[in-house]
Amino acid sequence: LFEYAHTLGHGLEAFMNGLYRRAEALGKDYSEAFRLHGQCVGMAVVWAGEMSLEMGHLGKAGYMAHQAFVCLFNRFGGFDFGPLRRLCDDLDVSCEEFCEG
Repeated sequence: LFEYAHTLGHGLEAFMNGLYRRAEALGKDYSEAFRLHGQCVGMAVVWAGEMSLEMGHLGKAGYMAHQAFVCLFNRFGGFDFGPLRRLCDDLDVSCEEFCEG
């Protein structure tokens, strides 16, 4: 699960780097949405836990242990997708573009 999430985090990081360049070219402030590598991976680990629970691959106890492990080592004050979502909305990024790159 962590290996998958790490790969997912790399994809998120690469996609967001493109959005940062797009925002900069349009003169839009993206500072609230800026995330470092570890933050992207941490968010993806949380995301992968949610997906695994929804798909039935993690039971409730496994899910709680997984998510707690991520939060235990969180040095960034939280893994929040909100600012990234707002940047995507501001740049008119569709769900299809986000998922397909």
